[in-house]
Amino acid sequence: MCQATRSLTLNRSSLTTLPQSICNLPELVKLNVFDSHLTTLPAAIGNLSQLTSLVVRNSYLERLPESIGQLTNLAYLDLQVNRLTVLPQSIANLQNLIEIDLWNNPIDDLSIVERLPNLDRYCRQSLYFNTLTSYIDKPLIKYVHL
Repeated sequence: MCQATRSLTLNRSSLTTLPQSICNLPELVKLNVFDSHLTTLPAAIGNLSQLTSLVVRNSYLERLPESIGQLTNLAYLDLQVNRLTVLPQSIANLQNLIEIDLWNNPIDDLSIVERLPNLDRYCRQSLYFNTLTSYIDKPLIKYVHL
């Protein structure tokens, strides 16, 4: 992979984790993973300091590393259709996050989302797959789709 890569999309991959080399792409701005067998992201994902968009959709993601909170330029986080049950506390460090999509994840507690100061869109938290013990009570969010 070229170190100047700015956008990377992986479709229908049998990978269970991302290759470490992806975390060594200093210019990467967008990372999209669709229909994969990913169960986790590498801890080194936090090295992608220029990343503004991270999509891991329709995979088997069970947890996010704490280092996700180091992605301080991240504005868009799409984790639709995974197996996440909890969000790491470091999510609160994503001060530039504008939109998060957690549709079809069995997440019990969403209180961490309230600590995201610039969040404008919280999308599609399916209650069918959840046993929510908390909800989002953040008046500045303009769009919530439950």
